[in-house]
Amino acid sequence: MASILIVTTALLVTIAQGASYVDLYKNADYKHKLLRVEDIEVDHCYVFACDALDNTITSAKWGGLPEKTSKGDDAMISFYTDRDCREHNIWWRTKTQSDDDLYFPSNFRLDGINDQISAFMVWDTKKNLGGWLECVDPELENTEMSGSGNRTNSTVEYL
Repeated sequence: MASILIVTTALLVTIAQGASYVDLYKNADYKHKLLRVEDIEVDHCYVFACDALDNTITSAKWGGLPEKTSKGDDAMISFYTDRDCREHNIWWRTKTQSDDDLYFPSNFRLDGINDQISAFMVWDTKKNLGGWLECVDPELENTEMSGSGNRTNSTVEYL
């Protein structure tokens, strides 16, 4: 019986991960989408590895992220001004995604980190278990994207 519970739990986590995403925007109020990072892994640092992303993010939205940690606390998403998810960060509860009055960071300027963000992480254990390098496809770099377009990960490598 315990093995069925473990398999079911692992399957649910995999399904939730597959539906998760973070959208990153160049301008305030979710304008000029730069990238959608999909299949977010908790406790992994997502590093902006190219000039088109590093220090250019002004707003962000997300969905499908876990809202509780494995200990039952509120899960958090943090945005960092360094590339190793250790320096100055600003965080939000991931449950923002299911609140009636969605409170996403619409303008990082208000938080004092506009055009300074170099990475993000969704926390579960508060331990950095690894990372991914993210970059924008150079052919799409100057393409205006808005709404929920189809631009997706350009994951470079696992750290």
